[in-house]
Amino acid sequence: MKTGITLSTFPTQFGPIVFSDGDFYENLRIVKDLGYDGVDLFTHKLSRPEEERTIATLEALDLQAALLLPIWLTEGGSFLSDPDAVRRVAAVDRYKSQIEVAARMGANMPIGYSRGNQQEDESEQAYQDRLAESLKEISEFADSQGVSIFLEPINRYEINTFHRAEQALDFLDKYQLDSIRILLDMFHMNIEESSLEAAIERCGARIGQVHISDSNRLAPGGGHLDYDSIIEALADVGFDGFLSIEALPKPSALQCAGDGIEFLKNKLKSLELAAEN
Repeated sequence: MKTGITLSTFPTQFGPIVFSDGDFYENLRIVKDLGYDGVDLFTHKLSRPEEERTIATLEALDLQAALLLPIWLTEGGSFLSDPDAVRRVAAVDRYKSQIEVAARMGANMPIGYSRGNQQEDESEQAYQDRLAESLKEISEFADSQGVSIFLEPINRYEINTFHRAEQALDFLDKYQLDSIRILLDMFHMNIEESSLEAAIERCGARIGQVHISDSNRLAPGGGHLDYDSIIEALADVGFDGFLSIEALPKPSALQCAGDGIEFLKNKLKSLELAAEN
């Protein structure tokens, strides 16, 4: 398994991004010095020169772009299940434009808040039909670009669809969206899943990436989650992708990042030693 961490390319107060002060290129160097393998990039609408500089910096530092998360899309009102057909088509087109950016960076892309909420006056079927139509077009385009799409279950307090891994898997199976995988987030899972390990086992080889924080949204090791059991469960299903820290930058971004990678490296080393014995 590889270690990753969240950064934004611009100053933002949005959510649990560890490095979000806007000093992007310096933060990339800090991440490299700490020993991370890659980064999840929360982005504004990048100009082509910004994109090229980001790619060049990642290559120079030998860091992988694990995920591209263009949060400017949802901040601008682009949702893939929008009931208005014109807005929905526009959202799909914008998302596809960011898939092209992800392809140039060698990154994958998530479907989180960008899927949008089910409307109060509609059936679940109607919502899912619209979303599936958008995701079919997006996933086919992503496949052509060599980009993987990951659907993320999110807790009930933040969105009203797909709170648990099983719900996300059932939706993908129902609409035969076979190339879309699952992004598991331990914070959301701690709220919604009766067993994190059982949910990991249920997803199996369809896990694309894992977002890591502890039960309180701090760096792993700062709460009560059993990461020995979690990482063992991920190893048991053959997961070898990114464990990316998506946590609140407390008491500081640097300490969160430093504590987080030390914790993960120790857990991964313990798993390796156990496998040898």
